[in-house]
Amino acid sequence: SSGINAEYGGIWNLFYTVSHRLTRPRLHRLGVRWLCKNKNDFNGLFYNGLHTYRHKHFNAGITFYRQCLAQRPQDPNVYFHLMLFYLHWVSSKNADISKRRHEFVVQAVACAFMFHQLRGPCQETLYNLGRCYHALGLRHFATIYYKRAMSVPSSVPRSVQEQLDSMTEDRGQGLEPLEMNDIDHIREVVYNLCEVYKASGSDHLARQLLYQHCVI
Repeated sequence: SSGINAEYGGIWNLFYTVSHRLTRPRLHRLGVRWLCKNKNDFNGLFYNGLHTYRHKHFNAGITFYRQCLAQRPQDPNVYFHLMLFYLHWVSSKNADISKRRHEFVVQAVACAFMFHQLRGPCQETLYNLGRCYHALGLRHFATIYYKRAMSVPSSVPRSVQEQLDSMTEDRGQGLEPLEMNDIDHIREVVYNLCEVYKASGSDHLARQLLYQHCVI
């Protein structure tokens, strides 16, 4: 994940990608052993949180990311991953979760807004706010943020653009530079907004948006 941006963050990104694709337990045990030796290491906590998300161990994952949050309370990526954990936890059918479902809904929305505040208002953050409300079944709020995301141009915060510039340098000469338009979310926004319209019976609006934005 791009959230692991501390020292040696690129190595951790590569390690998680390899372990995710190979699905070998001994690779995960390597990450666990690292965390046992370095209990307050941000990268180790972040990696193990991603691993628990993959295996749907939401309670353990939230614990890992809360520890990450204690170290970096201004990191938007930590709030983003916490939002994902709470959303999946709310949607689970665990009987123990049903008693605290409303609490987790509030936590998910709060994390979504913190991500929006710290990352900065842009197409990506507005889209994720819409997705959060959409996942919670609050389609009227989701529509508001999907429309706001459609109204802003494709853009990313300065910190993300700096990462794109560094990636362009790493790609070497003779290759096209990475630009903001490479991460345009308009099709994802339109598709999810169409799903909201279909659920409300407005099939004609959904078709109109699809023909306008999602037809190749």
